[in-house]
Amino acid sequence: MANNSGKSRRLIDMGAPQVEDEYRPPNCPPAEEFDVPAELAPGQRIHYRQRIYRGRIVDFAIQQEAELDGDWAEVARIDCCHSTIHRHQFNQAGTDTYDRRVIQNIPKEGWDVVNAAFQGAVDVMLSEWEENHRRWNNA
Repeated sequence: MANNSGKSRRLIDMGAPQVEDEYRPPNCPPAEEFDVPAELAPGQRIHYRQRIYRGRIVDFAIQQEAELDGDWAEVARIDCCHSTIHRHQFNQAGTDTYDRRVIQNIPKEGWDVVNAAFQGAVDVMLSEWEENHRRWNNA
């Protein structure tokens, strides 16, 4: 996906290949994918990416970004892949200082687990965005 400066930025690839035993959300189509950015404050935004199938959120990534040198840089993210819902905290160099901190495992047939976890992940990202930004700034 391109940002305002025309440069590409990294946001979790929800179509990446997976191991046979892992949770696999439905592909698009038949699922629908939505990517919605929202401003938190000047130079701060959050991206909500969801894959919805049969009325459930079956895949998601919630990523906080900060403007840095005219581009958008990753600050923090909660997403689900590799059969886990996990958290990332980045520094300004783009290094994940949490190294995929697992919040919850997703069973192979985990649509309901992912759907139920989405709102909690949103709540965490919205309540902790200022602290995430402080960590990103000071790491």
